[in-house]
Amino acid sequence: MYFRLLFPLLFLSACTGKEVPQAALPQGVPTRPVQPIVMPVLHEAKHADLPVPVGFSPQPSAGPFRYAGSLSIEQVRDFYHKQMERLGWVLEDYSIGDEGLLVCRKPARTCVISIRTLGTGTHIVLFTEQVNAETISELDINEKPLPGALE
Repeated sequence: MYFRLLFPLLFLSACTGKEVPQAALPQGVPTRPVQPIVMPVLHEAKHADLPVPVGFSPQPSAGPFRYAGSLSIEQVRDFYHKQMERLGWVLEDYSIGDEGLLVCRKPARTCVISIRTLGTGTHIVLFTEQVNAETISELDINEKPLPGALE
């Protein structure tokens, strides 16, 4: 019976985000308000199909996703070849020498991966963009070029 009375009090107080008076709770129950879900976490969830090699840590950035780690460019490039294909991306590799550049595509998204050596480590930058579905449906690969267009 005591539990039936206490449970609604705990549940309602947790939903409001306000602290419950300590006298209303059994000893040892925390009185902090429940924290809301943080928006960056939700933003990152949208990019769950963009893997990051083990040992790479996020770097501060206002724009694209940036990571730093210690694998070689070749190891990172091989990682992305395997993982992005496994996740359904179509890859084009434009890497040359000591710089990696991968363009990955899905029907509604594009991701460009830049891999460079900076200082003593390797840095990865992931640029992503949603592709407009209306633009895709308007494209016609059988369309004839406009008169006067270069062929």
